[in-house]
Formats: sequence, structure tokens, C-alpha cells
Amino acid sequence: MESMTGYGCGVYTANGAMVKVEIRGLNQKVLDIQVKLPPMLIFAESLVKEICKNHISRGRVEIFISYKILSSELVEIVFSDSILRELYQKLKPLMNEGVIKESFSPSDVLNLSEFLSISISEKATLVLKNNLKEACKSAVKEFKKQRIEEGKRLKVQFREGIKSLKSLTKDLGRLEKKQREVVISEFKKRVLDVLPSFDIQRLEMEAVIASEKTDIKEEVVRLNSHLKSLTALIEEEKEDTGRKTDFLLQEMQREASTLLAKSSLLEITSKGLDIRKVVEQLREQAANVA
Repeated sequence: MESMTGYGCGVYTANGAMVKVEIRGLNQKVLDIQVKLPPMLIFAESLVKEICKNHISRGRVEIFISYKILSSELVEIVFSDSILRELYQKLKPLMNEGVIKESFSPSDVLNLSEFLSISISEKATLVLKNNLKEACKSAVKEFKKQRIEEGKRLKVQFREGIKSLKSLTKDLGRLEKKQREVVISEFKKRVLDVLPSFDIQRLEMEAVIASEKTDIKEEVVRLNSHLKSLTALIEEEKEDTGRKTDFLLQEMQREASTLLAKSSLLEITSKGLDIRKVVEQLREQAANVA
């Protein structure tokens, strides 16, 4: 079992560049990968998503990526000094007249994109792509590790819930016969109170028919069947566990509601309410399962 929440971080440095990838997982019914990339790495968005899709099947996944260029060999600087000189010649008379009081400083030049452009080289693009791939793999590995650890804690809660549901369902099985006897007895009493001379054989038949309307045997059988499937699903570590678990719990919730509608005994109503409560708690946990 694997949780949808988790965090992973991967850093990879090689060939004059460093790339850092951070992954955060949140609960969501479907897979939704959101990648936040700096402009220089926007070309690698599909690569990052593909790596994640190979290891993650459910949840909202937020990925944050940053990088640093550590070698001047990976940077291309284009500077037009001739244009800057010409501009200075045009501005010099105005400076002398006091119209412009300050001369150009290096910071002023850096703000003028017409004279200066800084970009990464073609080699840097290849280096960053490779480093990003390795950093992403490392982050996904740590992310998965955290989700699995959280999944182990969820599994303990599911085992406890299943144990409780099995006990409650077993109690219902014992109460099934008692409810049938009580319903038959009360039906006969009500009829005889109104019609003391009612035909006994027909009364017996009508009482049995009345008891069938409150029979909870089918609900108990289905609850046991769902519990068996749920136990197998939790223990076998199959894919899409969260969605399948929620479906089974939803079916159990329906059975509990039907059982409560049929209940004629306070003990059965109490057990049914307890079952519904445990199932609701497990459904809340199932929302965290990938």
C-alpha cells in the first residue's frame, strides 16, 4: 500500500551545472502532474512528466525545478560595444550641459538588453537535460520511499478496521436468527390481538413471509464477501489500491444502510451503526491511498 502524500528531493551536479528537483504529493483521485520550470529548462517538461508517470499512478504531484551554471564554458555572452559607444557619443553633450547628470555604470549596461544578452550554450542545454533526468530520478525514488512508509501506517489502520468489521459482522450473524424469531412472535401476537380466531396454519405462513422482509442474511453474506476482498486487496499490494478500496467500502456502506433499514432489534441497529462508522473512517483513509 502506498500513500499519495510525500516529499522527495534530488540534486545532481556534473559537467559544470547543478540541477535540483523537489517533488510534493497531495491527495487527488486522478494523476495530475504540475511542473514548475525556469525558462531555460522549459523544453524538458515532457521528460519530467514521463519519468513521474512511470512510477506514480495517482494523486496531485507538484514538481519544482531549479539549476545553477557552475562553469563559464556553458554560458554565451553577446555584447555590442559599438552600439554602446555610439550611444555614449550621443549622450556626452547632454552630460556636459548638465541635462544628464550621471554617466553609464556597469549596472546600467546590464539592464539594456539591446547591448547585452546572456544565454546558455547548446552544450549547456544537453548538460542540463542529462542532470535534470538524474536529479528527477533521485527525487522520485525518495518520494516513492516516503509514500511507501506512509502507506505502511495506513495499512495498520486498515487491518484494525477490518478486524473490527469482521467482529461486528460475526455478531450480526448470531443475531440474524434472534431477529427472525422476534419478528414472527410479534407478528403472531399483533394478528391474534385483533383476530383471536385467525387460522393458525395461515398465521404461521404469514408470519414467515413477514420475517423474510427483515431477513439480514444476504447483507451479512455480502459484508463478509466484501471484507474478504478488502483484506486481499490490502495485503496483495496490487496497483490502483486506493480506488478499488474506496469502491469496496462504498459497497459496504450500502449494505450497512440496508441492514439498518431492516433492523427490528436494538442490538442489530447498534451493530449496523458501528459498521457504518468504521467504514466511514476507512473511506477517509482510502482517500490517502494511491
